[in-house]
Amino acid sequence: IRADGDIVPVLVSAGPVRGADGAIIGAVVAFEDITPIKELERLREEWASLIAHDLRQPVTVMNSYVELLRRLMGKEEGAGPESRALEHMAAAAVTLNRMIGELLDVSRLEARRMTLERRSVDLPDLLGEIVERAGAITAGHRVELRVKGQVPKVWADPGRIEQVMDNLLSNAAKYSFADSPIEVDVEGRDDWVQVSVTNRGKGIPREELPLVFSRFHRTSLARAEGIPGLGLGLYISKGLVESHGGRMWVESTPNETTTFFFTLPTEEPIG
Repeated sequence: IRADGDIVPVLVSAGPVRGADGAIIGAVVAFEDITPIKELERLREEWASLIAHDLRQPVTVMNSYVELLRRLMGKEEGAGPESRALEHMAAAAVTLNRMIGELLDVSRLEARRMTLERRSVDLPDLLGEIVERAGAITAGHRVELRVKGQVPKVWADPGRIEQVMDNLLSNAAKYSFADSPIEVDVEGRDDWVQVSVTNRGKGIPREELPLVFSRFHRTSLARAEGIPGLGLGLYISKGLVESHGGRMWVESTPNETTTFFFTLPTEEPIG
């Protein structure tokens, strides 16, 4: 704290001081003023928020005009070329809006300013609703939800958990063999609940497993097959799970199964 009362953010580093015989005889502590770094973080978050806001405005306008054109065309157009063009425009707007949201989430996670609206959640019930709503994402694949034993309620933000699950289900569908099932398992483990999403497909090469949660990373399969995406979904999902106090990891056997796991705490933290 400065003399004028302002709080100064500092980075504290410490190390032992050893004597000739190797014994610790003291310590050195260094305090570094990181105000410029904090200011850059603030500016970055502010920039990302402004960009996201400015990009979302034209997307909103586009959606409004698409809806207006739908109403003007009426139902008599059926599945004609004009109707199909409007559907393509609407789908593109949804994709662009999702990408904008992902960029904003990355900024919040890196600035450690992700806000969560937590409450007590019956996770099997929530997962059932998510799987049902994700029917379009997982089209062509049967999704089986399996609840193992008694599952205690978790302390979580339902909207953010749905965001994580939508990403995992979308990836499972994209990288699965045709018509293969997707399995969602949930089970209680001591003071947390574990969720896993398993698909059958070409899988992730062993050397790429440490990179799958990296920002902007895209697997060699995604690049080779031209699967669209920014490479942010898993990075954001892992950040959201960790913001809840859980963890996320992946296990994969090439040409067999790939399973993404994550955990969530079962009780509201004290204080």
